[in-house]
Amino acid sequence: MDHIAQQSMQGKAHLYATLEQGISLTTLFGYQTAIWRKHLDLPKAHDVDALCIVTYDTGEVIPCQQDRFYQVGFRPRRTRRHYHDLPRKGQGRVRYQVNSELEGFRKGDVVRVKGTSVKQINSIYSDGYLAFPRVKGELSKARPKDCVLLERGTTMLWQKMAE
Repeated sequence: MDHIAQQSMQGKAHLYATLEQGISLTTLFGYQTAIWRKHLDLPKAHDVDALCIVTYDTGEVIPCQQDRFYQVGFRPRRTRRHYHDLPRKGQGRVRYQVNSELEGFRKGDVVRVKGTSVKQINSIYSDGYLAFPRVKGELSKARPKDCVLLERGTTMLWQKMAE
């Protein structure tokens, strides 16, 4: 399943053709899901729209239970292609990521920080810190001694939605 995140730039026609081989597929416009959502008196949200798309043809009413929703984050294995790097005279290519590993941690690893939050390593700073995605009110960096490795180099991160 992890390799699917690497192939995210496929066209819709190819995606629809692939899906139609195994299942019957119908497409909806945004206004159709909006009408169904308003009819069911549900709030406007991406997860609610997903439920409306699933139940549009059947008319089934599924209760909106957000305790079962997960946020899925994608992160490519490589951040950019290296064949565009210009070589320095007599030294070959310039390395993009100088700090590729710090005390066993690498970019893309999923770690538990200070026993509380689960984060994915975005970068490794030269001053000895692991950097995470910046979220207001949460840690943006930590020392390796404060982190515990949970998963190595994943491209998909599943997190339970906050209630």
